[in-house]
Amino acid sequence: MKFAFLGIMLASLFMSVQVVEAGGLSVRLVEASNSDSASSAGLSDVIEILKKSLAFKSYSLKASSSVSLPAAKKAVSLDGYSVTCNGDQSKLEIVVRRGSKVLLNTKVSLKKGKPLVLGGFPRGANKLVLIFVAK
Repeated sequence: MKFAFLGIMLASLFMSVQVVEAGGLSVRLVEASNSDSASSAGLSDVIEILKKSLAFKSYSLKASSSVSLPAAKKAVSLDGYSVTCNGDQSKLEIVVRRGSKVLLNTKVSLKKGKPLVLGGFPRGANKLVLIFVAK
């Protein structure tokens, strides 16, 4: 009886550790422009990083999604772009496609709460960037 109880306790502990280690990833597609319009409210947590990193006046949120981590080749669609994630936040492979064309294929290590900005895909005079934040 003691061993059965111990086994249940260890199983519960293992399952709770798994839940803590699992996380999420927010993925946002943002259009950067030199227009005088206000930036999207959905970017308040990353707007300062965008302003410091990119030479544009305004930033507009075009699409967003989330992915559970670790991801197993999970693809999300963002305004005509496909973003596929594979792995956990310490070894995350990211593939960005527009149609069948691969625009970006990279491996990154993300820190919880620290945004990663990728891209610079042209859209007229503007640029599209992807923002990844591990939760």
